[in-house]
Amino acid sequence: MRAGSVTREKRLSPSTGWAFGAFIALTLISAWPLLRQFGSALPSDLGDPALNTWILWWNAKALPLTTAWWNAPMFSPAPNAFALSESLLALTPLTTPLLKAGVSPIATYNVVFLLAGPLSALGAYLLAWRLTSRRSAALIAALAFGFSPYRIAQLPHLQMEWACWLPLALYCLHAFVDSARPRWLVGFGLCWLMTGLTNGYFLIFFPVLLALWVIWFVRERRDLIGIVATFVASSLPLLPLLLSYRARQQAFGLARGIGEIQDFSADVSALWAASPQAWLSSLWTLRPRPEGELYPGIAIAALALCGIILLIKTARANASATAPRHRARSWLIGIAAVSFALSMAVALTGGWDVTIEPLVWTAHKVSRSLTVTFWALIGAASTTPALRGAWRRRSPLAFYLLGSGVMFVMALGPSARVFGQTIIYKAPYSWLMLLPGGDSVRVPARFGELMILCLCVAGAIAWARLAKPGHHLATGLVAAAVLCEGWIVLPVSSVPPSLDVPAIAAGIPILELPMRIDYPAQTRALLHSISHGHPIVNGFSGYDPPHFAALRLGLIAGDASVIDALKAPGPLAVFVDRATDTDEVEVHRMRQVPDATAVTTTAQGTWFTFPRREPLPQSSDERVQGVSATSATNPSAIGAMFDASIRTRWHTIEPQQAGTSIALHVDHQATITALELRLGAWVGDFPLALEVSTPDGTTGSRVVWRGSTYGLTVRGALSEPKETPIVIRFDSPVVARALTLVVTATDPKRVWSVAELRVLGR
Repeated sequence: MRAGSVTREKRLSPSTGWAFGAFIALTLISAWPLLRQFGSALPSDLGDPALNTWILWWNAKALPLTTAWWNAPMFSPAPNAFALSESLLALTPLTTPLLKAGVSPIATYNVVFLLAGPLSALGAYLLAWRLTSRRSAALIAALAFGFSPYRIAQLPHLQMEWACWLPLALYCLHAFVDSARPRWLVGFGLCWLMTGLTNGYFLIFFPVLLALWVIWFVRERRDLIGIVATFVASSLPLLPLLLSYRARQQAFGLARGIGEIQDFSADVSALWAASPQAWLSSLWTLRPRPEGELYPGIAIAALALCGIILLIKTARANASATAPRHRARSWLIGIAAVSFALSMAVALTGGWDVTIEPLVWTAHKVSRSLTVTFWALIGAASTTPALRGAWRRRSPLAFYLLGSGVMFVMALGPSARVFGQTIIYKAPYSWLMLLPGGDSVRVPARFGELMILCLCVAGAIAWARLAKPGHHLATGLVAAAVLCEGWIVLPVSSVPPSLDVPAIAAGIPILELPMRIDYPAQTRALLHSISHGHPIVNGFSGYDPPHFAALRLGLIAGDASVIDALKAPGPLAVFVDRATDTDEVEVHRMRQVPDATAVTTTAQGTWFTFPRREPLPQSSDERVQGVSATSATNPSAIGAMFDASIRTRWHTIEPQQAGTSIALHVDHQATITALELRLGAWVGDFPLALEVSTPDGTTGSRVVWRGSTYGLTVRGALSEPKETPIVIRFDSPVVARALTLVVTATDPKRVWSVAELRVLGR
């Protein structure tokens, strides 16, 4: 045992079992609607819970990390569909035995869902008890974390509910630093491994908090080496999974755009926003944005505020009256004041331009000067005696208060905003996006789980210092206040009945119609596939494969060409649901598709089959050289179509309008057989319908091709998912030096993009 550490190793509190039993009891009381439909309903909605039910089922059907496992039977005929979702592999030791024993997938999901809250509460209980040796403080931390208003907003996300590994990992680290026993490093490594196998977000997010923890608490080199070595060693088993994910997602050409990441970042106002399902907290909080519910609860926030006051008092008690003022801090405070005043002036005047030849000084964005204010204040705070003294003392209270602040700032995403207005330009989260995989994470706001954990622990430590042992009434009142703010009666959604499939050969994919933009049709098909075992064309996941946007929109529009594209790999079965196709529009459409065979009509709906389409003959077309283009729309970007880079694009500034055109010019008379428009990463920006014409000496122009591009886009995305070529092949070669492409349909939502354009000929 090292000097300066605790004199004896803390052991589990004797009340741990009773506490866990109480957490389970509270969970079961709030979940009574689910208990009444345990095998026929899922908690919350039928979005992510249905997907995760399907994932747990598939983990039990196929051996993880095998080719068959990656080629999960959804989004058919796209390969490697499992790379589009979380793996949830940490739960398989529990779920696979249940499924193999005959427990239904719905009931299995409900079992692991109901365990998530109590286990997370238990983890927070143990962590707080480790730091305070007070059961009352541990109880408050457990209730504040396990039954937090934040977790209500995350009910559909099983991987977010299973957050028990986070406090348990910190518990093991504190125990290791206190005792120097290697077994705690083993526990930490196991918790980190399970975190990575449960939640992909925390593979990126949790190391940020761990790095802060090491900086704050670790003082000895051997401790640092042991923790880092354990982290690296326990990360090694994750590498095959992560590398396989990366390779398969890169083959799809998948990435998160900065706009999407910013949309799912928290706003500063999220601190006072709770889920509408939190029946008490929602009465006085703001209406949240998507993933923007970071309200921790008044009780735990008040305790954290008390913790700040305690730290200030401690700093004043330890301060020396003759201590000199830190000169750098004075400069930083001055810089913060000036930049803040500048930002207010810009906000009031709209900004200005000042020219002092040869320099031009512009000030139009409030966020630029506020960013200087932010970093200057951070620098000034880091030089205060209070913070430096807390670091020297390794104060757990100071660390968890500081950690909650850092995690909140990270939850704000790459550009921090308050009520939609940017206040920090390139916030700290933007640094995280530079790391491998950092730009593939969609929801920075999920740093909120770590913020809530730190705040709960800080509040518990503050309570341990404020309340004397034996104040059971006061503890009960605080615990009741914490519990009430996070209390709900669990909403449930009934799952659809299983689908009766007629005699269709095994392995034939099933497409369920009607197709919709929202998720219910897709997740209903996922749940159906658990019982019938066929691959499905439908699907629901964190990512959509490149072909799916065009497929879905084409089916909604009633375009038969997408059915033709799906038939290329093999036969296809289509089920039209009678409950949602009440006017039989989809049935009529399917009857009109060539080669359709109506198999049977049941009480559930109508079944059709389609034979395999013979593959198109191989083309010997070559790329025609000397091609250029002009367009009245976004002409400055037209060169991006010919720069041999799939990462750049020409696009319309506004959503697609009928009449938008691109004129192609060839510097010689060419025999043109086809056009190829490559979409690259912008797979959703295909033109709904095009007309291609060439100049004609008698009539002015001659149309050489006209039609929709839904099926062509699906076909291109399935053949080359990373680039998605739309190949427009003419019925007969066109001898010309010019072609004009004109959009003939209007899309009020999506622009038209072209990453690369090629003219093909002989």
